Amino acid sequence: MDRVKSGGCGNKALLLLEGKASAYIQDRGLSRWDSCGPEAVLEAFGGVYTKLSVVTDDPDAFVTSDKATCRYTYMESKSNNDFDPGKATLTAYNAAAGIQVEKGGSKVAAMEVEQVKPYANLCGVFAVSSDRPEVLEKYAALVKIATANAQPSFD
Repeated sequence: MDRVKSGGCGNKALLLLEGKASAYIQDRGLSRWDSCGPEAVLEAFGGVYTKLSVVTDDPDAFVTSDKATCRYTYMESKSNNDFDPGKATLTAYNAAAGIQVEKGGSKVAAMEVEQVKPYANLCGVFAVSSDRPEVLEKYAALVKIATANAQPSFD
């Protein structure tokens, strides 16, 4: 597989739709306003856009799961509806107001939902251009291999 370098969540989803890329996998965080549009368009054209953590937690179960339960929650909220204690690393981008994060300092896991912004995507991104089982199996297997070598940082 070749890596296609591209900036922006929307541009990466567009590369999937154009057939110029086959998967978009990112363990780094992004904001809901960066992901909601690309998710809607990709899924409208038969693709899958979901939380990477769901795939890394159990790649085999993900393939047969209801993908609607694997998506980010975009409902208005004062707290992060997708928060999973200890999963994400606090950063200047995802830390709630008043939470001090040292740039270049040691990594600290977010243990309380109050530590993170309500609309930070803390669980990474897994997106492919097709919801066909053979496509999902292929990329879930690759995520499984990659996770065995290095755990995602979810930061």
